[in-house]
Amino acid sequence: MKNIDNPLNYILQTKSFEDIVIEALNKVDEIYFGYERNHEGLLNSINANLQTRRIEFRHYERVFCNELYFQIKTLLIANNFSNHILFAEFQKEFLKEMTLSKLNYTQLSKRFIPDFLIHNPIDNSLQELIIEIKTRPNILIREFDYDILKIVEFIEYYKYKKGMFIAANNDLDEVKIQINKSKKIKVINSETRGKILIVTRSNGMNASKVSNLNEILIS
Repeated sequence: MKNIDNPLNYILQTKSFEDIVIEALNKVDEIYFGYERNHEGLLNSINANLQTRRIEFRHYERVFCNELYFQIKTLLIANNFSNHILFAEFQKEFLKEMTLSKLNYTQLSKRFIPDFLIHNPIDNSLQELIIEIKTRPNILIREFDYDILKIVEFIEYYKYKKGMFIAANNDLDEVKIQINKSKKIKVINSETRGKILIVTRSNGMNASKVSNLNEILIS
């Protein structure tokens, strides 16, 4: 939402929130992508078990998300989006029936903790973007299902305008193959699918690739 009280603000706010997030993603350096390259040798040297590897993975995904948060926040400030807040891992609780009715919301199926939200928590007309992030290569179908269906609920139940699934360390062509295997994603209505972007960045040296979920299922 552009603030037109100040003409200068109106001129500055020419980018969409999706554009800002993609630009921010492209600013994340290679070191934040490389948990396999930077840690695999260490894990092998101590004969780490699967649980230890998963702990290392979760830690490095959080480091990636912290850097991406910084880059997004910097660009939001630079583009003068003063009415919006970027929240990381903000828990969405169940709302009371009276609140749901006043907001014309539907109750979420469970408590969710999205990776990022760009919104104004006291103005339901400014529910802009929900973002889910994965950094592990070769993402599994069930991971797509869970995160994309979460995004769907925020769009359909809580009136978020757009959703974005970011898959770092993954190639868009491979992601398309996995998504097209999902029976759950295919039954999402096309209007909602059209509001969801799938964004990949295979490593810190390549630029992001972007595709609309409808385009992925049609192609």
